[in-house]
Amino acid sequence: MKHKWLAGLLVIAMLGAMGGCSSAGNSSASQKAEESSAKESSAAEESSDAEKSDNAADESKVLFEDSTVRITYTGTDEESWMGKGLKVTIENLSDKNISVQTREASVNSVMDDPYFSCDVASGKTANDTIYFSTKDELGTVELSFHIFDSDTFDTIADTEKVTLVIDDCITSEKTEADKIYEVNGVVVSYAGKVDDDIWGTEFQFLIENNGTETYTVHAENISIDNTMYDGSMYAEVAAGKYANETMSFIGEELPAEMNELEFKLVISNSSYETVAESDPIKVSIQ
Repeated sequence: MKHKWLAGLLVIAMLGAMGGCSSAGNSSASQKAEESSAKESSAAEESSDAEKSDNAADESKVLFEDSTVRITYTGTDEESWMGKGLKVTIENLSDKNISVQTREASVNSVMDDPYFSCDVASGKTANDTIYFSTKDELGTVELSFHIFDSDTFDTIADTEKVTLVIDDCITSEKTEADKIYEVNGVVVSYAGKVDDDIWGTEFQFLIENNGTETYTVHAENISIDNTMYDGSMYAEVAAGKYANETMSFIGEELPAEMNELEFKLVISNSSYETVAESDPIKVSIQ
């Protein structure tokens, strides 16, 4: 009996030891799996952060610099009631008072007319924001700067176009429209009538510039059902870009029923030379 009792104790001890080894082994494997998972998660987060950093343009970037001025991008402002914007710091390195404005700006290849004009006294620095009228997210922004003497209005510099990629995944879709005129790579299409609560009735157009230089497009001799109206449409479109433009009639009382819109288009280059004039264009109002 004593030997059987001792044998039983040995069996129990061995089973306990085996259980302990099994538990320790499982714990060690589990710990290794958790460490591996944590490393993979950390690597994924770092990769995601790197991609985000590449796209978000969250680091400052000098957009233009010469002996007169340094213009630096410092971030975005997408919460303002004025719209989406690029924050910039402008340093006046000269002994003159200067003003800085934007030219030929586009967002996601769509022409835009930003709200921006910044005055900077000699030797001073200004923080300002370039606000865009687009309702789309800021993906790729292109623009140039016009810098001039605030006192004499003499041009100091017209910069080359600069490109800032905020997020290369963001694009803008073209408005569906019917082509009504084409010349020199400029394509004008009619997109329809809209009734705006503020501006009243407007006509929408898509203007594409597939040429190699900047063109301006404006409308003349505008009539609706053979009655002349004081309407306006003007668009400056850089090469390779397009514009969503409206023909508006501010202060004009248009008829409740309209059937046909007629006008002439004039195309000019950056030297203000007329390069083309259309025959009268008639559009059925829808």
